[in-house]
Amino acid sequence: MIKLSIMVLALLLTSCSSVREYGGGAYDRVLNESIRFTCNDASVGAIKRRFGHTDLEMRRWVEFCFGDNVPLVVPPDLHVQP
Repeated sequence: MIKLSIMVLALLLTSCSSVREYGGGAYDRVLNESIRFTCNDASVGAIKRRFGHTDLEMRRWVEFCFGDNVPLVVPPDLHVQP
């Protein structure tokens, strides 16, 4: 009975680590795809609606996607509605 309990416990521990490993990989892939979409594939209108309410929000999006060495150029007549 003890051998069976040890075998079951070993099987459970092994399967838990596999779930963590594959589950973590799935979360990593989803995060990477969402970053790619946010930075490369979203429409200009969607980006303006989400991040264009203030210069600071837009600057944070630019820094997140392209780094902090990219200048943010906003036309002076650009007014985005919240």
